Amino acid sequence: MVQNAALSLAVLQDAETPLAPLLEVFQSSPNEKARANAGYAVRRLIEAGAEPTEDVVKAARRALIDNEPFAKAQGALILALAEDGDSVPNLAELLHDRQPLVIGAATQALVALGRRNPRLLGPTGRALVVGLGTCPDEQRDYIRANLVLLSQHNFGDDTKAWTEWSQRLP
Repeated sequence: MVQNAALSLAVLQDAETPLAPLLEVFQSSPNEKARANAGYAVRRLIEAGAEPTEDVVKAARRALIDNEPFAKAQGALILALAEDGDSVPNLAELLHDRQPLVIGAATQALVALGRRNPRLLGPTGRALVVGLGTCPDEQRDYIRANLVLLSQHNFGDDTKAWTEWSQRLP
């Protein structure tokens, strides 16, 4: 029932919905699917205009180490919406995850942070370049395409050029 309620709140996207009950489930439910759906609802509510408070950021950071990939992915995307630049190193670690969903969410979050905040362009760009060199082959094209979005350049498969670009960033 908790999972269905969270999904319903996500679909409704009413920014006035209280986040506290969802955050409690997102952080501490023993049910992986309930945590994942609560995280999804929190993300959708923030997209609708709910305030990404410190409690939201705390819950999202905690989700980055969840064993449920969908909950982990929601945590990454919430941190991007909250513009939490302090989480860049943690998001960069997710680029080494085994789950494509998690790698994709971390990539999206890093690009969003780098595009919204010029101060984060260097850290996010360097993280993605490292991820490009260490990610599973099936994720490489996705990370490269997102590097193009972030950098406004396309160095293709030239890892050296991507590295040089990222090292020139502040």
